[in-house]
This record gives sequence, structure tokens and C-alpha cells, in this order.
Amino acid sequence: MLRSWPLPSPMRGGLGIIAAGNFPSPGELQAEIRNLRNLTDQPFGLNVSVTATFRPTDRGALIDTAVQEGAAVAHSCIAMDALKR
Repeated sequence: MLRSWPLPSPMRGGLGIIAAGNFPSPGELQAEIRNLRNLTDQPFGLNVSVTATFRPTDRGALIDTAVQEGAAVAHSCIAMDALKR
């Protein structure tokens, strides 16, 4: 079962985005992407948080996995208050 994929979005012409922070390991992200590929051939993107997360995350490994699995875009942002710290 896909836990983060907004499947109706690409079915209606939008771009679905997977939140990388939901995955504690690249292997789990890879499994999610492969499950997604069984449901649709539409493009998808990846959101990677650059601020603190609730668990340790190897962001680089998650990005590498998404690129290897064919992510069309990657998105990231940082909260302005995080820049002040």
C-alpha cells in the first residue's frame, strides 16, 4: 500500500510528490516508488526537507534513490526561522 503517494493527482493531470521524510531508508523509498510504478506510468516528484526531521535521514541517499528510480523533479525548501539559528 502506498503511504505517501497522492495517486489521484497524476490521474487528473497533476504531478504527484512523494515526501522523502516519510522514509527512514532508501530501500523503503525504492519499494514505494516501485509500488507506484505498478499503478501508473505518470511522472512523479520528490520533496526533501532540508530542515530538522523527526528521525535521522540520509537525504543524499534518498535523492540518489529517487533519481535512479526515475523521479521527474525534486523539491526542497527551508523555513526562514531555521536560517536565523
